[in-house]
Amino acid sequence: MAPTATFKQLFTNNGLKEKAPNKNIDENDVLALCEEMSAKKKIQPKIRPDYLQNLRIKFLDTRPLKQKSIAAITPAIEEPLDKTSNTKDTEPVPTPVAGSASEEEINLVAQPKNQALENVQINDFQDLMYANALAGRPDEAEQALQLMEKYQLKPNVQCYTHIMDAYANVRDLDNVVATFKRMQKNNLEPDIYSYSTLIKAFAQDLRLDDALVVFEKLKKSDIIPTQPVFSSLISGFIKANKIERAWDLFDEMRLSYHQADEVSFTMMLHACAKRGEVERALNLFEDMANYNLYPTDVTFNVLIHACAKRPDYFDEAFSMFHQMQDVYGFQPDRITYNTLITACARKRNLARARSIFKLMLEDTKTAGTASMLIPDRYTYTNLFWCYANYTPPSTKNKNVETTDVSAEDGALVETCVLLPNMPDKRSKVVEESKLIFNHLLNEGVPLTTSLLTSYMSVHIAQKQTREVVSIYDGLFTQHGIERDLFTYQRMLNFCYATKDIELSWKVWEDYQDFLENRRLAYQTQANDNSLLKQKKLEATRLEDELTSGWTEENQKDMVLLMANTLARSNELKHSIALLSNHFKTPADNKYKPRLAELQTVYVKCVQLEDEESKKELVDLCRKNNQRY
Repeated sequence: MAPTATFKQLFTNNGLKEKAPNKNIDENDVLALCEEMSAKKKIQPKIRPDYLQNLRIKFLDTRPLKQKSIAAITPAIEEPLDKTSNTKDTEPVPTPVAGSASEEEINLVAQPKNQALENVQINDFQDLMYANALAGRPDEAEQALQLMEKYQLKPNVQCYTHIMDAYANVRDLDNVVATFKRMQKNNLEPDIYSYSTLIKAFAQDLRLDDALVVFEKLKKSDIIPTQPVFSSLISGFIKANKIERAWDLFDEMRLSYHQADEVSFTMMLHACAKRGEVERALNLFEDMANYNLYPTDVTFNVLIHACAKRPDYFDEAFSMFHQMQDVYGFQPDRITYNTLITACARKRNLARARSIFKLMLEDTKTAGTASMLIPDRYTYTNLFWCYANYTPPSTKNKNVETTDVSAEDGALVETCVLLPNMPDKRSKVVEESKLIFNHLLNEGVPLTTSLLTSYMSVHIAQKQTREVVSIYDGLFTQHGIERDLFTYQRMLNFCYATKDIELSWKVWEDYQDFLENRRLAYQTQANDNSLLKQKKLEATRLEDELTSGWTEENQKDMVLLMANTLARSNELKHSIALLSNHFKTPADNKYKPRLAELQTVYVKCVQLEDEESKKELVDLCRKNNQRY
């Protein structure tokens, strides 16, 4: 048998000749090769510049539509008076409820009609109740109901449903339930809209178990749940951070009942944004386009928000924004720019955040109260986080980036309350943040816990020790703003970095007082034996835990932070005692820490050769094979 041909021979037989090695490689070739290998690779964008254009979607701006709908219903909400058509008297204008539609949106002035009450039909009262429901005015809706009964007009299911909706729009769950029972007492069978309003009220107050009970009853009654029913439930679960349950409901709706509409798609985009799932959000948005649904201004803002949540999608957030403007004529509003400033904070890009802020101030100065870009408390909160996350360049670096404010824009510079150039050192960062803080005070922007915490964080990050304590001790008290867990967490991180053991104990005591006051507030109210009030209390507590940050998981994180802070300051015994006190009972096993979360304590045990403390620490921690 002939020997097998070698690999080189096979190539030779196919007419391929072996290329002789080049022995004459000079220094220029080596330099060129090194330069090619070390050249920075061009980063491919995750979202193509023509992404939106290729989807061929139709954009629907709902902001002008809202104004038109308000104008359309205004004539229908003239209240019928308990007088004859010859009267010229008018009732006083009722005070609008906080959080409802404004006076400019719906002006419920009681005007006389050229129509006697005996000629008024039930539909006229229904229109009045519906308008009051939109305006969030349950008292006026109830007055219309009483007037119907006075003139022996029997209210129907729609009347009671509108009153329920009026109460729901001002978050008055007790009266929503009471009105629902009144309707049943009057032998009226609730319809899908009555159940939908009841579910909406429960979901808004995070009474999700009760909302699901009504939902299941609805399905057992052979009543097909509408899209608003699913939207209310999905919204409630997203608000309660139960994202998987929201996805289950969304899938159930699509598979068994309805094709998702723009509202439900937008809510699920928000769910993706909350968890930083940009890729999933983009897939969902493409599904929305495939169903020929119209994304709205809210949808666009949520999509930008999804990109803004991830630093690696920073450029894509601005790319999407510009595509929305260029392709669909999307007009950004305050929410859009607040979201982009958040992206800048995560990316530590102060220069771009300053440019956005200046643009907002310039538009406010030009358009006045008609501007859609007037900075609010969220604007300033996000902006301060930009300053907190910013690391100024070395003062020796003369090529400091400057802003785009020219000398001829003197009036604008004064309005912007920003320094002419980018802050090049920590003191300048703090100086500019102080100018902004004074500006927002002069503008009457309401202060919140989040806003003051972000302002305090600027001083923490820029190492302004004395001013940190001054803000923590004085500014919160001066403006009557309550601290929350995130405030205490920032302060303990500051104490950890500075090894300030005295201040850390003070902050810890303040934090314990905060928790005790929270618990006492709910324990005091818990004395009421009413089941409805107990459930409402539990829902209120859950919402408060989420917003103020005192869930069990949050509290565990604070204990770990304090323990590490104590250990770093050589207070090892106190650190172990704190951990032992918090994690000693079986009920605490669910939140038992891992040793990796207490590395500072462990290292201190090793440094001090304290074997007893080290053993106690290891025993307190969750073992690798333990799961809860």
